[in-house]
Amino acid sequence: MSNKDLNNLLTIDNLIKMLSNFQYNYFFKIHKMHNLSVPATWCIENARKNGDLHLLFVRKGNGCYFLDNKEEPLTRGKVIFVSNNFPHSAIPDKKTLPTIIPIRFGIYSNKTFEPVNLFNDPFSFAVTPGNILSLERKFEQLYNYYSNKGLYFFEQACNSVLNQIFIDILNVLMSNSSTSSFSYIENAKSYIEDNPTQRLSIYTLAINEGVSVRQFARLFKKHYGTTPKKYHLKTQMQYALFLIEQTKMSINEISSILGYPNQYSFSKQFKNTTGYSPTELRRSHSIMT
Repeated sequence: MSNKDLNNLLTIDNLIKMLSNFQYNYFFKIHKMHNLSVPATWCIENARKNGDLHLLFVRKGNGCYFLDNKEEPLTRGKVIFVSNNFPHSAIPDKKTLPTIIPIRFGIYSNKTFEPVNLFNDPFSFAVTPGNILSLERKFEQLYNYYSNKGLYFFEQACNSVLNQIFIDILNVLMSNSSTSSFSYIENAKSYIEDNPTQRLSIYTLAINEGVSVRQFARLFKKHYGTTPKKYHLKTQMQYALFLIEQTKMSINEISSILGYPNQYSFSKQFKNTTGYSPTELRRSHSIMT
């Protein structure tokens, strides 16, 4: 997996973390927002690190952002996100000065109303959506809500539109990624389900998908709510349950098929997982049938 794909996955993971907690635990609060053509003197210098989050939409014109020294041209429809404490700089093209909608905002707790830092590491991304006009209208709508603070529920309206903007961006990032929708995580999940008789290791699963063990385990748990090891064990025990109830194979044969060294270790694991032993289950199933 390339560094570009890995960075894209980390960005997707961060956006999912943010959006999944939105409304229930957190809310967006816009600190500053503008809709303007920048002057020739506009620039962001010295690898600035903001204390809040920064989102930018380019309506027209040109310039350049530097995201931790990586050059990102400003072109129509480009969206740039910079998290807090991420170094960035910017300069305009003085021949075609850009018109931009920049937003500085924070994520706040619904309980304490204090700012929350959801991200373990500072990050940034730049993306150009396929439907520029649709996203541009959302940015314009957000600016109109922000500019009319006298409207009823203007903060809720701003939250709703900003949330939709990030959902649109997330969909663009996922569709653009060669590993979209965490395909390598889904591939690993399918492989586990299709091979319940194999004693798989996290290392093997991660290496097969070309990622680190740590990254694989973290994203698998994030995506499915459990670790790869526990999911593999659950899959094995479900298959064992099927064999016990639907076949005449002995417990010893089943334990051997699943790769256990002996019937005792399999029976112990089965009982720890299901709450009853294979023998008890078979006896109960025989009585019922």
